[in-house]
This record gives sequence, structure tokens and C-alpha cells, in this order.
Amino acid sequence: MREVLIVSIGYIPNMGGLETHLQDLVDALIKRDWYPIVLTYKPIMVQVDAKFYEKIGKRRIFRIPCLGGLFY
Repeated sequence: MREVLIVSIGYIPNMGGLETHLQDLVDALIKRDWYPIVLTYKPIMVQVDAKFYEKIGKRRIFRIPCLGGLFY
């Protein structure tokens, strides 16, 4: 099993260019039989209470709380 860690300040359900690009990248990696692990902050631009850990098919997503005022 080949795994890759992707560290980012944003991921879905946030919406934007970075999140769209990472979603496309993760989808492409899965098609090539990789198991992506995404480490990101909890959503900061949308009012969604995302789980700390999610497993969707081959992708695993870890969302850590954002330190208040760090970005905005």
C-alpha cells in the first residue's frame, strides 16, 4: 500500500482554488492506487462542523482546530 501525506491549510468543505486543486490531486492519486492522507485545519470559511477524522474510500482526512486569528 502506497500512502502519501498532504498537508494544507484548507480542504473540502472549504471552497476555493486550493481546495478544488487538492480534491483533483487526491482523486488522481486514488486512481493510481495511492492512499492519500490529508492533514488540514477545520473549515474556517464555511459554517460547517467537520469531524476531526474522516475516511472516505481510500482517502483519510484529519482536521485540526485552527488557532483563532491565525489567518483572518
